Amino acid sequence: RNETTLPTQSLFLLNSDFLIEQSQAFARVVLNDTKLKETDRINLAYQRAFNRVPESFELQRTLTLLQDLDQSLQSEISQTEQRQLVVWSTLCQALLTTSEFRYVD
Repeated sequence: RNETTLPTQSLFLLNSDFLIEQSQAFARVVLNDTKLKETDRINLAYQRAFNRVPESFELQRTLTLLQDLDQSLQSEISQTEQRQLVVWSTLCQALLTTSEFRYVD
């Protein structure tokens, strides 16, 4: 069977309470080791989601996404720890909704 995804599948995953909870749990795992650098955390997230490290362009885009999200949320969420959980949960949700995560290669 060919790999296909419908827009409704993606919308369901983005709005799913279950997936949001799993994304938050995933983010807590990634943030658990406070000694890790941000790039190490990204590598860990990709390793757990896709069983591989990110390509260099993926790493750069992910770093940019995390920085942009953090910056945009600073006025809404002043507590750094809480803001980091939201930022990383957003990234983890994005990883979990990709076709690469949903399909076995």
